[in-house]
Amino acid sequence: MLNAFSVGSRDNATVVFSHGLVATLDIRELAGVLAHEVAHVANNDMRIMAIADMASRMTGLMGQIGVFMLIFNVSLGLMGMATVPWLFIFVLIAAPTVSAMLQLALSRNREFQADASAAALTEDPLGLAGALQKIEGIQGGLWERIFLPGRRVPDPSLLRTHPVTGKRVARLQALAREVPEARYPATEVEVPLRSATVRRPPRWRMTGLWH
Repeated sequence: MLNAFSVGSRDNATVVFSHGLVATLDIRELAGVLAHEVAHVANNDMRIMAIADMASRMTGLMGQIGVFMLIFNVSLGLMGMATVPWLFIFVLIAAPTVSAMLQLALSRNREFQADASAAALTEDPLGLAGALQKIEGIQGGLWERIFLPGRRVPDPSLLRTHPVTGKRVARLQALAREVPEARYPATEVEVPLRSATVRRPPRWRMTGLWH
């Protein structure tokens, strides 16, 4: 599995790389992915999405109340009694769906922003673009096509947490045209990465993660 993600808060965050990602990407691509996750931390995206998730849970409760009021309203109508305004009930029922769509749109927007921030941090948009293309190409292998046909049928854009990879790559390539070629190395060139002193080196875990 090729994956990377960040957890925690801006003051205390952790960036996780799967073993598959480290073993597959070159140093330039890894730098782009790391910068993308660091951008999520710097932009405080974890907190933003946590607030969005909380709002989504609240609207889910509103939807349940709306369903109860719908049943209650039908009962009142059959008995000829005054009913609650139908528009109010329909708004309650639709609230979870609208909230989920807005949360997905926010998530896609934060991914675009993290890509732009990563490109600015590394001054190498093509590094991240290459990583995205490689991940997209490798994740759907031969065995997946045999045993899980249809798994990679693309979801509608409105139902994705991440933007379509092609759109992300196109934006990064557009940014690359604004950066002088001399400011970043070719893909095959090894770039030394500076790191802080650690008390112990990371070890491979049975989960497939290094930490």
